[in-house]
Amino acid sequence: MKNLLKAIFLVGFCLSITAQPSYAQVDFNFDEEEDQGPKVLNPYDDKYKVDIKADASEGTSLVPNYVYYAGFIRKPESSADDLNLQIISPGMIMGCLHMESPSIEPVKIGPALHLKITDGFIAPDNETIRYFHYDCKQSSGTSQMHMTFSKKQLKEDGIEKLVVVTEQLGAFNDVALDMNDQRTILTSKVRDLSHLGLPLTGSEEIFTFWHYPENTMVLLSSATDLRDKNTMRAVKNLARSKGLTPLDEIFTGFTPRYEQSNLLYVVDTQAIYKDKLPTPTDNFLLGAIEQNEQYYGANGPYDKKIKKTIMARKPGLYE
Repeated sequence: MKNLLKAIFLVGFCLSITAQPSYAQVDFNFDEEEDQGPKVLNPYDDKYKVDIKADASEGTSLVPNYVYYAGFIRKPESSADDLNLQIISPGMIMGCLHMESPSIEPVKIGPALHLKITDGFIAPDNETIRYFHYDCKQSSGTSQMHMTFSKKQLKEDGIEKLVVVTEQLGAFNDVALDMNDQRTILTSKVRDLSHLGLPLTGSEEIFTFWHYPENTMVLLSSATDLRDKNTMRAVKNLARSKGLTPLDEIFTGFTPRYEQSNLLYVVDTQAIYKDKLPTPTDNFLLGAIEQNEQYYGANGPYDKKIKKTIMARKPGLYE
């Protein structure tokens, strides 16, 4: 729970929460003068039935509405000027759901842009009548919202930080922005809310969000490890031979996070392969590299050159 409340601007994951049924508490009332044993209960008594007519908004959401994860994502249809913010409640619900989406309102206060969040709501759908031969359509969902900013407009407005504000906690997270044409450095600091009984004591984390050029691609292979220096060198040479430029030769200091270090980011500066990647899920075979692998034969070990295929695709939402 401590890690859940501390993490605010991390890209990539949702905790799995399974709703547990609630039952009425039964009071076994024994006669003080003579113990006659526990009373027999009728589980079909009306008083134990769930009130399916209750308004869902009167209950409690199955996901917490006092803290959110926030981070930038890469929408495939976005322009180079867009910054796409995603704010998500840390929980995923699966089943028959009643959902009300949260909303976000930006309010400029001096050099800060306050993001005022109106909480959403997720609860079991108890209103739809279901029979043994008919059930609701199972779905999964999270309480989330999106907002797209213009980097140019943020600079013109003099915005130096974002402040996340919730109904339950007020302003609890400040995110300082250091933007240039190549990257945005985000310094996220959670305010000290220990006086409210929450384990949020002013921690600070720094993230770098790179603004990839148009026609940036990702090279990868399931047959070899690009973290190996010799392998990465061979893949870079293949990329150059195909008219592609490694991104670290365009952006000064570009280094992918560790979880992406098995990928090579390249830029198709001449738009040679633009038509081959119309959607984020498309990929194509760029080529192959040769690597020596050791085999064992009748006369002992020997090396053999093996071709390893290299695929290309667009960067994902969280890369």
